[in-house]
Amino acid sequence: MTHRTSMLAALAGIGLCLSAAEKRVVTPATFKPVGPYSAGIMAGDFLYVSGQGARDAQGRITSGADRQARQCLANIRSIVEAAGLTMEHVVYGQLYLHDIRNYDEVHAVWTEVFASNPPARAALAVSRMPVDTPVEITAYAVRDLSLKKQVNVRGLAPQSGVSPAVRAGDRVYLSGVLGRDADSNRIPEKPVDQLKLAVRHARIILKAARLGLADLAYVNVYLSPSMPVAEIEAALNRELDRDTRRTIIRTAALPLRANVEISGVAAKDRKLGDTVYLPGRSGTTEEIMKGLEADLRGAGMTFANVVASNVYVDSIDRFAEMNKVYGTFFPADPPTRTTVQPMPAGDGQKNLISVIAVR
Repeated sequence: MTHRTSMLAALAGIGLCLSAAEKRVVTPATFKPVGPYSAGIMAGDFLYVSGQGARDAQGRITSGADRQARQCLANIRSIVEAAGLTMEHVVYGQLYLHDIRNYDEVHAVWTEVFASNPPARAALAVSRMPVDTPVEITAYAVRDLSLKKQVNVRGLAPQSGVSPAVRAGDRVYLSGVLGRDADSNRIPEKPVDQLKLAVRHARIILKAARLGLADLAYVNVYLSPSMPVAEIEAALNRELDRDTRRTIIRTAALPLRANVEISGVAAKDRKLGDTVYLPGRSGTTEEIMKGLEADLRGAGMTFANVVASNVYVDSIDRFAEMNKVYGTFFPADPPTRTTVQPMPAGDGQKNLISVIAVR
């Protein structure tokens, strides 16, 4: 593997490197990481953007959820534009809130920024985020805007400013589908019925994209604290193909009083070209990373192929400790990363990490 990091300064903040998968590391001048991760990674047809908090270039967080959301999106814009793209190229976003009561206010800002041709999106509330940002947003964008196509389903658009799904070349990004009836605001009483409702709506959206549940290559399942994880996991095994890779994340709250949310990526016969999603592993950071290393090796890859990771920490108070261990697995050109503490802190020993890798 060769690295051309010496070219970084000459390219006005955009570094280029070569690894087992050729990647372009995107670094805007204002980027100030608080861990071993890159601002953006361009790999193949896609740009992966690290989770961006509400701090501005001077490290300040303004008051007001709307202004905080604008700053998050401005930080994302700086990375997207450094890659030579625009916000219209964004095909999928992930919105994290410290306080779910701010959802409507933040969503209104999202709708302004993505007034036309909006991306797919999932949203959830978490207990804490790094440097105590109250909002964090991450995004994926497609290099060629002609590859971006909205998948519209009457009655199943999550809200204005969010597409039910977006096709981007060989894959379809599914917005977070809630276990609630959007027309009646009804939430089924039984947890399993809430999951079934979310899966049924996901099936309808995928059908509009000429795909089915069996084409889901990867799924994130977010659960509120009231949901029985074992019962939901058993129901998932019945509702989804057993070969569908998935990660279950318990989180502080979900929008619109929902208790379950499903988002994911699909492609015909689950063939995502050169991209591989590895589901979350749990344990200490070292245990997880060694397990993911074995998973990558089994797929004929190494950590050099990883372009993005989601790190769900048990305690932000041990953020520096996690960074230290995590960073040893990425000595150069680390992937993009989004880090949150989804639930109230435990002993800080049991984290959850999933990754995306590109051959």
